[in-house]
Amino acid sequence: MTITAKKLPPITFINPATGDIDRVWRDLLEQLVSDTTSADRFTVIDSTTTLTVGTSQIILADASAGPFTITMLPIADSLTRRYIIKKIDSTANAVTVDADGAETIDGALTMIINTQYDAMQIVPHGTEWSIV
Repeated sequence: MTITAKKLPPITFINPATGDIDRVWRDLLEQLVSDTTSADRFTVIDSTTTLTVGTSQIILADASAGPFTITMLPIADSLTRRYIIKKIDSTANAVTVDADGAETIDGALTMIINTQYDAMQIVPHGTEWSIV
C-alpha cells in the first residue's frame, strides 16, 4: 500500500471593506483545518486500505495496478467528517468503497467507482453514509 500525502498552499481571504483577514472566512478555514488531524489536504491510495481518523478527507484512488477496496471508518468515529473519493486512473479496475461492518452507503454495503475522474462525496447521516 502506498499513501502519499500532498500539502496545498495556504489561502488568505481579505475583506475588501476593511483590508483585514475576514473573520468569517478565517473561522471557516480553521474549521476545515481542524476537520483533518494533519495539514495534508489529500491522499493518494493505490491498494486496499481501511481509513483512519488521520486519513485526509480527499482521497485520490489510483487503481492502475489492480482493483482494490477502501473501507470507511465506523460512522461513530466520523460524525463530523466528509470524504471525497475520486478515481484518477484510466484502467477498467474498480475502486470499491466499503462501509464499515454492517453500515451502508445509501442503503448498500459497497459502492463501486469504475471510470476515471468519477467521484463520490459521502457524509455520515444517522446510521449510514449518504452520497451527496
